[in-house]
Amino acid sequence: MFPEDFGFEHRLWVYSGRRGVHCWVCDETARKLSQNGRTAVAEYLSLVKGGENQNKKISLDTSTLHPFISHSLEIVKARFDEYAVKKQDFLGDEEKQKKVLSLITDENILYNKSKGGKYVLEEIMLQYCYPRLDVNVSKGVNHLLKSPFCVHPKTGRVCVPIDPKKIDEFDPMAVPTISEILEELNSVEKEDANKKTKEFNKTSLKECTQVFERFVKKLEETWKGKGKMIEQSDITEKIKEITKDVDFNVNRKPHTVEKDPSKSINPKPKINHGTPDKSVAISEVPCGGCGALLHCQDHTVPGYIPSEVFKEMTKEELKDSKCQKCHKMQYHKTLIDIRATDDRAHEIMKEIQENRRCMVMLIVDLLDIENSIPDLFRELIPSRKPIFVIGNKVDIIPQDHPDYLDSVHQTLVDACINCGLEQHNVKHVTLISAKTGFGVETLISKLLQDWGMSGDVYMIGTANSGKSTLYNSLLNSDYCNYHVRDIVPQATVSELPGTTMNTLKFPIMNAKTNWLMKMRQDRLRLTKAKEMVKRIKVIEETKKSKKLMASSILTTLREKVEKTDFAEDEDRRTQYSGFDLTAYDYKQNKVLTNDGKEFISEKRATYDEHQFKNSRFLYDTPGLLCDSQIYMDLLPEELKLISPAKKIVPHCILLKQDYTVFVTGLGRLDYVEGNQDVMLVIYISSKLPVHIVPRPEAEEFYRCNIGTEVLGLPLGDESRLAKLPPLKGRNIRIRPEDQTYNTAAADIQLSSLGWVSVVGMSRSAELDITLRVYTPGARGIYIRPAMLKNAHVFHLKRVKNTLKYKRNKPKLLLMKGEQF
Repeated sequence: MFPEDFGFEHRLWVYSGRRGVHCWVCDETARKLSQNGRTAVAEYLSLVKGGENQNKKISLDTSTLHPFISHSLEIVKARFDEYAVKKQDFLGDEEKQKKVLSLITDENILYNKSKGGKYVLEEIMLQYCYPRLDVNVSKGVNHLLKSPFCVHPKTGRVCVPIDPKKIDEFDPMAVPTISEILEELNSVEKEDANKKTKEFNKTSLKECTQVFERFVKKLEETWKGKGKMIEQSDITEKIKEITKDVDFNVNRKPHTVEKDPSKSINPKPKINHGTPDKSVAISEVPCGGCGALLHCQDHTVPGYIPSEVFKEMTKEELKDSKCQKCHKMQYHKTLIDIRATDDRAHEIMKEIQENRRCMVMLIVDLLDIENSIPDLFRELIPSRKPIFVIGNKVDIIPQDHPDYLDSVHQTLVDACINCGLEQHNVKHVTLISAKTGFGVETLISKLLQDWGMSGDVYMIGTANSGKSTLYNSLLNSDYCNYHVRDIVPQATVSELPGTTMNTLKFPIMNAKTNWLMKMRQDRLRLTKAKEMVKRIKVIEETKKSKKLMASSILTTLREKVEKTDFAEDEDRRTQYSGFDLTAYDYKQNKVLTNDGKEFISEKRATYDEHQFKNSRFLYDTPGLLCDSQIYMDLLPEELKLISPAKKIVPHCILLKQDYTVFVTGLGRLDYVEGNQDVMLVIYISSKLPVHIVPRPEAEEFYRCNIGTEVLGLPLGDESRLAKLPPLKGRNIRIRPEDQTYNTAAADIQLSSLGWVSVVGMSRSAELDITLRVYTPGARGIYIRPAMLKNAHVFHLKRVKNTLKYKRNKPKLLLMKGEQF
């Protein structure tokens, strides 16, 4: 059918390693097919249609059969008695006979009565013998196919190329496993090992490699006279030619700042945005990275593509594209200064209000908890929507005690109460790391069991809270409907905030499907057991060697977020027919009023949304703007510096009265008055500097070093610095009721910079001091009980002749009950 109907000549058949076969169509015209073109071919080839609940899956309701079907029937009829009737024994008992009779419906009999029952027997033969085509995999452009000679993860068999001329001789059970290949290599005699023979020719893969080499050689012949092998589509080459003078989609190094401590630094690179054209209408196609509608009207508006590129692209090509902002963030780590408006945020809030049955996931940045719960979010309170509060970036927080996660969780719960969420319908508060996967599988189980398909789910949070990273993690997990999780585009993710400009969404897995949930639980139990054994092994090896192993198991909060292979194991669903889910009983303020507050520590293709009209969706919404955060005042280069990429190693400083600490040029703490020296434990990015100077010299130090690398942030000349709000301060008195020596008494949040813990250094006097705390415009300054009280674990001895302590990075990350 391929050569006759489509002209495709170059086809490589590859055994899947289990029970299927993949056909690699390598003709240039096939590789350039759009999503719609691939879909048309797949549907044209598909004969067996329908799911498990549909008995009859083949209908030849046509007067004339396609020549290929006629040819297939000739093959099937010649072998039907031998393979289906005798070997499969498909009429062997009454139950099997009823199954065959169910394929002949009353409508089928009436319809075919006038035609003498035409094609009824042929339909039954084909249903039992014709192979089923996986249409979703065939039409997708980013599905994972079995490459030649890879290994199937379950059977261990090598995915070998098949010679179509010898298909009758092919036996799947005779295909070697990877273990057998290793044994064959190990059994080679020493004298043979010295011969110049390729390794694969010494194994049973020799014949298969010859099949592959013949195919590639024949394919190579079609490229002769065409120059180099085509690596990109014509449209990509055309875009490059058109935009050779435009700074878009060009592979070059991102802009870097030339550092000179003696001079002010202007980090803002000159970016060529291409030529806008306001006469061209905005498209209806959303950007695959941020969700904004693609256009070429204004480079400051989300979704912009240079007109030189935009006007040359078809609608189908736009569906495969990302806007200029997403492209530069993904490939050049450069952030174009685009700001979302509050109007879109209000529209989303209104949409949530009008959605009668939906749930909200509030994503909170654990490095800036109080400022991550925006005022706009409180508009949801009258609607009494259920809320899951998700504390993200827990992997960045250093450990001061085996139970430190309980303390972080309590701090998050207290912040929710203080921000007015106590009377709201909060159902769950948990800690995760969207980056490392810690806690994500537990969150997915909670979402599926407690909320399931009750309604849509909206992810809400401020810029830089990690929503897009969590969205992608959930998209590539069991939470996404397994039919589309490999074709829904991922959100643009960067260490820079402001990646999502419009809503992105995917359909949620149906948690009422019992066999899916049971298979997921089986996978989770197996994975947890494996990880536990692995962790115990590393701990024991570390004890014996008395040296920290290279593995990150004991140094990082990390868990795997995987996908249960529902599609491949769909035939196992009958094993789980009796499985039932436990219903969740919603109760007002279940989490926030519970004294024992719960904590569990344990491309691009498109899809037809009409097929999921009865599904519920997860929505990733644009980051909300919060006036108390200083992100929106910073340049792209500054945003990179302010966001920690690794676990924080705190600065520890001895602060005496009439001394000042500068946390870059955006944060300042003055010791105004008090009864003792204190230690400040400063939790900020390792890229940021900290300085301590006598208070009388503070103003002069700031004036001389602002805008330079000495203070680090902010960067720029006088004109740029003049645009920033000046530092303003307010007095904070710290007088805890219960204070223990060398234990943190309180935390002071410095907006988006991080936070500072205050530790009393007197063994006798009760702590009572006043600090004056500064941030730009005095924004985002909060005080709270200390989250990490055991601050002494983060420092060693004082550096000689200074007020700074040597920093101590805790080497082991031990959980509850673990000892070392």
